Order: sequence, then C-alpha cells, then structure tokens
Amino acid sequence: MAESSQPNPNSNWTHVYVDGSCSHNGTTNAIGGIGVWFEEKHPLNTHKTLVAERTTNITAETAAAIEACKLCLRHDIRRVKIFTDSKYLISCMTEHLPKWKGNGWLNAKAKPVVNQKLLKELDTLMHQLEVKFEYTPGHQGVHGNEKADELAKIGSKIYSAT
Repeated sequence: MAESSQPNPNSNWTHVYVDGSCSHNGTTNAIGGIGVWFEEKHPLNTHKTLVAERTTNITAETAAAIEACKLCLRHDIRRVKIFTDSKYLISCMTEHLPKWKGNGWLNAKAKPVVNQKLLKELDTLMHQLEVKFEYTPGHQGVHGNEKADELAKIGSKIYSAT
C-alpha cells in the first residue's frame, strides 16, 4: 500500500529539551541553572544562571521552558515540542492553567498559585507559539534530557556572588 500523501503532523515541530537545576534547593542561598538543548552543536543550546527571590528546581524548570520559547520566537520558530522531565510543569500548563486563570490565580484551596509570575510569563509566550509539552523520564539515559540537565548544572555553577 502506498504511503499517505498527507504530511506528518510531527515533521515540522522543533524539538527542544529543557531542564532546571538548583543547588541548595528551597533555601535562601539557592542558585538555579537552566538548560535548553535542541540538538548536538546547535547554536541555540543555552545554559543560564537563575537567581531569583525564590529559586527551586521547579522555578528553574519553568524558567528553562520560558527561555526555550523566547529563543524560538527570536529565531522565527513557531511550532515547538518541549520535552521536560517535570510532570508538575506539564500538568500546570496543560491541566491547571485554565482553572487558575478562571479562578483569579487561586488554587483549589483558594490560595495564590505558587510560581504564578513564571507561569503567567510562560502562558503569554505560549500564545505567540504553538507549543506541545511531552514528558521524558529524567536520569534514564534519554540523550536530549541528559544534555539539557548538563547545561542546567553548568548554569547553576557559573554564578558568583558579587
């Protein structure tokens, strides 16, 4: 049987792996790092340090997704599949976000959503792109995830306090 002449819906998606790292997670001296990895030797592969009022592994992971979206927008990439090992980030952006927005950014316990500043920024960027999130297991030998993790760890180590 001949192959379908319809285009593969996944063929024009740019794949990017994101990861966050945080030394001293959840403490006042926490330093986060973000890693964004497209493919081997890709010019947009990125690592950065995340220093914020509240730095955790999840804020770093969210910041990595934000950075990936910003890079895509700057380089006219409009369809991106973001691979992350954070089920929490995926559920925030795909399940909880519509409820939070409709509920004035309050969670099910009527408390302000944690990390809402970052989540709102990611939501805004996602309205400028077509974004899909896909879970990838962390620390299981998935090449792209391991590379994003390496970049995130570099980001969390390059910061020096001044």
